[in-house]
Amino acid sequence: MAASVVNTVWLEILRAQRPITYGELAEALPELPHSRRGPTLNVAYRLGYVERSGSPRSYAYRVTPRCTVPPGITVLEVLEATS
Repeated sequence: MAASVVNTVWLEILRAQRPITYGELAEALPELPHSRRGPTLNVAYRLGYVERSGSPRSYAYRVTPRCTVPPGITVLEVLEATS
């Protein structure tokens, strides 16, 4: 899984400033194919970059202070996403 894809998804979830569902992520990142979206979210969750709540097939993903920032994301990108 390319780190840049995980970074893109992480930043989009951070921009939302709230839990985001799979469908909302699909709308926000239409260029990310369905075949990459699910695996990317699983990798991000497994590595501690995002948290999820709900039940399988209807998870809501979010970035919280307990989550780790993926390597390669700059402070400027975080500030821009939260401004």
